[in-house]
Amino acid sequence: MPEITCPKCSRKFNVEISQERILLARKNPLRTAAILIPHEDHEAIVFVDAEGHVVRVEWSSAPAKGIVNSLLEVPVPASKAPEPKNLDTLEWLILAMCDGRRSLQEICEALGITLGTGRLVVERLRSRGYIEKVITKLRVS
Repeated sequence: MPEITCPKCSRKFNVEISQERILLARKNPLRTAAILIPHEDHEAIVFVDAEGHVVRVEWSSAPAKGIVNSLLEVPVPASKAPEPKNLDTLEWLILAMCDGRRSLQEICEALGITLGTGRLVVERLRSRGYIEKVITKLRVS
């Protein structure tokens, strides 16, 4: 387990990288997957590559529990996407968190951006071939 330093509070912690995360990274156009780790009053977001190496660590404020939306939007990364060049930072972060399971709302909360901004970025990624589709389904609570 690699030791990570939180970029917000500088506290060190170990992160377990599961085989499932590595498989998700292999399916992602960036060959990267995100691990969200609740960390005091914030979350650490650890990005790992398809070999299980940590490639980036970010942080976000802990998501506030907002109004429940009855629909979930789940962006599915394209299996044969173009090379990930010319992506801006937010596009890279969102695409790295897309695994076909995590909802857009969860991604936006983790990154501290509005759902509207997330939708715009996902649509831009979809139009450029990085996102295959966005699955919309009813939230079951």
